[in-house]
Parts: sequence; C-alpha cells; structure tokens
Amino acid sequence: MDRSAHHRLRSHLQERVGSALRSIVFYDAETKRVIYLRDDAQENISSVQAEGLIEYLREREDIQQARERLGLDTGLQCTVHCWQDRTGLHFPHSPQSGTLVTVSTTVTNELNAFVAECTEILE
Repeated sequence: MDRSAHHRLRSHLQERVGSALRSIVFYDAETKRVIYLRDDAQENISSVQAEGLIEYLREREDIQQARERLGLDTGLQCTVHCWQDRTGLHFPHSPQSGTLVTVSTTVTNELNAFVAECTEILE
C-alpha cells in the first residue's frame, strides 16, 4: 500500500472528523505501521495487545476471499466493529494486509445507537 494513500487518508479523516479520530494503523505480512495514534487511544491498548490484534488479522482468512469462494457478492469494502466508546473500521487490501481506523462514537452516533438497541433486545 502506497504511503501517500495513508497520508491522504489521515488528512481526510482529520479534516472530516477532527479530534474524534483515534487511530490509523496499516499492516501487511511483515510490518505494522502506525499512521496516527491519538494520545488517549494509546493509553487503552498495550503494544502486546496491538500486535496480537494485527497477528489475528494476518492469520485469518480474508473475508472477501471467503465470500468469493462461496460465490457471494465480492464488493466488501470494510468491516465495522462497535464498542461503547469507539468504532473500528477494517479496510482489507489483501489476505494479509489492511488498514485499521478507529474513531470516537461521536462520528457514528446513529450506528452505535442502533447497535445498542439491538444489543439490549438480545440480552
């Protein structure tokens, strides 16, 4: 992945969501590169935990490849993970590379409210 693409993404996100941007991390088969990490986001995850997350993403089968193998749609752009205080976006580039972005829930209020409603129903 071209470094300039990640710098353009960082600029775009900082302009679009401002201080709600928590992190941007790129990984491939051999490396992990932190593009942006907000100070308080760094306090919530250890380097060991961050590396473990990247290893998990590297080892698992790419969801897009699985969907293609099953003959399902092939237009996957991103997977979304919701926590109470942040939303994670995983943009897969290949089976062993991708970009992870986390933002504060202020950016995804409606999605997080919807997830909370569904979670409450399921509990």
